[in-house]
Amino acid sequence: MKSAIDLEFETVDLILKSDARTKSVDAFCLTWIKFERQLRKLTANILYQATVFQESDRTAKEALRAALLAKNNIKHDHFMGGIRKLTGQTMKDIIGDRHKELRKAVNLAYGFRNKILHGQQTGQNLDKEQLVSSQNYVRDWCTLLAREGTARFGYDGFARDSLRKTHRALLVGSVDQAIEPTGWEGFVAAL
Repeated sequence: MKSAIDLEFETVDLILKSDARTKSVDAFCLTWIKFERQLRKLTANILYQATVFQESDRTAKEALRAALLAKNNIKHDHFMGGIRKLTGQTMKDIIGDRHKELRKAVNLAYGFRNKILHGQQTGQNLDKEQLVSSQNYVRDWCTLLAREGTARFGYDGFARDSLRKTHRALLVGSVDQAIEPTGWEGFVAAL
């Protein structure tokens, strides 16, 4: 059986194996979308560990989803900061030895993303190899985050049903402490 991350990137793999002229740009864009989605889902899952959320409370789940939806200027760095605030663990802690290399690559990819997704020139004359390399770095980040997310928090950021309890007492305590000053709504508003 394939892992959640393998399933998540099946479409990217199909694009890269295709003969499509735009496959490098398409794979890059889709990988970036999956990267941001993983961070959002992982942040939401970690936040959902708070004792204020009951395991099967559909209303609370919808309220959390609505609060995240209302954040229309949120980007990957906001979620990374949210994970740090909720867990006390930085991305450097989580990603490990490759953090510096991958962070530099993610920052570069973010610049490409901003131009490409807005239909603008990047000004760097990117060729397909550069775009494929960039998407590979972002994918490596996702893979490491998925592995470490599972080990540390009980969730990889890709599996279905992100708003579920992982039953990790230390994580619950950390999340409760992080949201205590403003409540979960205030925490999301400040992301």
